[in-house]
Amino acid sequence: MADDDEPTILKLLGLPAPTALEAQDLREEYLQFLQQLELLPSDGIVLSDPYFFEVETDGILDSLEDWTRNLTAAAKPKLLLLSVLCRPFDPSRISPEDRSRFIDDPVINLVFVTPAISLAEGTSGFPFGIDVLDERRRVLNDPGMKRLMDAASPRSAIETLTSEFIGGQPGNYSYQAWQVANWSREWAVVYGICDASHAEGYPFPWLFGFCRQDHLERNFITLLREGAKRFDWGFYSSYGEVWGQWRLAELALKVYDDDEQPRWDVIDQLFSLDDSLLAPILDEGSEDSEAFVSRIAAIMQGAYEAGLDEDVSLADLLDKAGGQKSLAAIEELLPDWQRTHEIHVA
Repeated sequence: MADDDEPTILKLLGLPAPTALEAQDLREEYLQFLQQLELLPSDGIVLSDPYFFEVETDGILDSLEDWTRNLTAAAKPKLLLLSVLCRPFDPSRISPEDRSRFIDDPVINLVFVTPAISLAEGTSGFPFGIDVLDERRRVLNDPGMKRLMDAASPRSAIETLTSEFIGGQPGNYSYQAWQVANWSREWAVVYGICDASHAEGYPFPWLFGFCRQDHLERNFITLLREGAKRFDWGFYSSYGEVWGQWRLAELALKVYDDDEQPRWDVIDQLFSLDDSLLAPILDEGSEDSEAFVSRIAAIMQGAYEAGLDEDVSLADLLDKAGGQKSLAAIEELLPDWQRTHEIHVA
């Protein structure tokens, strides 16, 4: 974050200035956190490096008590600040109530899964949160940190999307979740839950950044896309099946077997639709996200074969289809458009 942006981000997110913090180590950690934030030109997204708050977890399985006692001087303020900024996070939401997970089967868990302290797999026993950390007194006695706690007070989660990847071999399994929670009336905060490169699991959430509440799902998708350009793309997408209430966000999180990233060409076409038109188009799609994406890709290819402009959009095709404005209407008219084009070429 450039110096010129600091007052803007502080004001947007309702954060106290670093100078308000009395403890030097917390003040320096907080300042570094602010400096790495990036306000995108759209002003609807503030990106944060997921790895900024990462702490070493080697030995945490052997003795949680010893690991906690031996935290380095650099890790303690990092973990303390993370615990404050993650107060809106709701860990109870990362395992869907209406769907059992592969990992939750006792037999599967016993046979195929190695012991881990994993927030993603719901096995984390680490007492995470400002109310249980030994250094809680430092926060309560620091007026600046108390202001930060007020800015990040506990709030409800808005949407949690989950992904479960089940490979063909034992141990080839991963579970991820992405949670969007209320931060303020204007802003939401985005967390990720995954083990990343930690073989024994990772017990803390990753902070991805902030999105404006207006057009929240679209802003969340923009955060995914921009975050994947700057940081580890594995945080922002999955080869596993994705579930959630946000259908467009599901498509933006899903990477298909033969691809290396989500189908942004199709997602961009859907982005070109206003919300009133997007909702019925998404409802028209199959429950199988890959089939739905392939359907739209086939429509766009058919439009190209019909001689329409290379930059024609899905919105243009819906207008050209007339009154009904549906994928089915376009598909019905495509053969006529193609025949007309062939005659014109001939």
